[in-house]
Amino acid sequence: MSKQKIISQLSTSHSSQQRLDITEISKKLKSVHDALNLSILILGSHENSEVFNQIFQNKSDYCSEVYLWYNLLSDFEGHASTQTVVNYQGKKSEKWDGWEQSDVQESFVFACPNQPDIIRLHEEQLESILRKYPFDGIFLDKLRFPSPASSLEMTFSCFCPYCQEKAEKQNLDLLHVKTLLGRESIINSINFNHWMEAESEKKSLLSKYFKFRNQSIADLVAAIRKICIKNKVSLGLDLFTPYFSNLVGQNYRQLCDSADWIKPMIYRYALGPAGIRLEMRELINSLRTNYGFSSEEIFQLASRISPDLTPDYFSKMINDCVPFSFIEKEIMDSINFSHGKPVYIGIETVSFPGVIDIKPDHLFESLQFIKNSQADGVVLSWDLFHTPIENIEFIKKIYEQ
Repeated sequence: MSKQKIISQLSTSHSSQQRLDITEISKKLKSVHDALNLSILILGSHENSEVFNQIFQNKSDYCSEVYLWYNLLSDFEGHASTQTVVNYQGKKSEKWDGWEQSDVQESFVFACPNQPDIIRLHEEQLESILRKYPFDGIFLDKLRFPSPASSLEMTFSCFCPYCQEKAEKQNLDLLHVKTLLGRESIINSINFNHWMEAESEKKSLLSKYFKFRNQSIADLVAAIRKICIKNKVSLGLDLFTPYFSNLVGQNYRQLCDSADWIKPMIYRYALGPAGIRLEMRELINSLRTNYGFSSEEIFQLASRISPDLTPDYFSKMINDCVPFSFIEKEIMDSINFSHGKPVYIGIETVSFPGVIDIKPDHLFESLQFIKNSQADGVVLSWDLFHTPIENIEFIKKIYEQ
């Protein structure tokens, strides 16, 4: 067996609570641990006492450690509409309707990290859960601003009164920033050395704005880290692939200061939020339809960032899967940006008919690639309950070679 760790996620939010059969879950967990010797099981995000208690009662049969899967800024218990992010146009984050499968309990409506009651709410909830169950760690998900999957306009958030107040203390005028994010300003000031950099004052101000967003997320994660230290549990982070991470407020180096390990979502096939294929498609479509860039301009600027990102390359990515040349760079960037913290690469293993259907053939090249990389392990994503047993058997075969 490879020295790389194998971690898995078990979701209580991607199935109706009625479908979460504890007998079936126990059987699947036992067979997976026997085959793969799971290091960590990530469990959540919905609190299901029957499932949680069953897993902790038989923990040694399933894995070495159990982490609480916890949503930080979207799809968390107690999210009030007053906490929702506001974009530069004054619009609030809205539900993402991409999932056709009704059992999936995800809205992707995001709260603002600078809301003063956010950390108090999370502290209360985490303290309550950690008192009830002996988790070894917390795995933070959705620690970000909206992404291009929610529209590029919504990505440019948040401009709520709390963000304005915090920004003012850092000599950042968000009202001025708003004027630089409109269609005409972006079109007229675009510098093809970087897709969102502009000249002189605009470049400096926008750069400061993106750093402010990164720091806002990092500050909230640092506060969660303090809760982990108090309760003597570890902290893992679910992060966007590096290509998009700064666009959603995730600076790897800052976040790794608070983390014990990270899971970059370098998904090759997934066509949903955080998936490279969807985020790339929606970013390019938004630049074209909402900001007036021509396809030629888009791929000219894209080629300055990723030389391989030609129209043909983009077409293959959107219609088939993410090429390994892209995956390789993302893995290396994740490792280089991690400050030496363990990096466990997220890989899709699930079957959701109508959404994603991963077969052993899909896994072969991806697993071989990750196994031969410098990554510390792999995270079977994003739900063991919906991972076919033939995929588990195939993973075992690959890692035993």
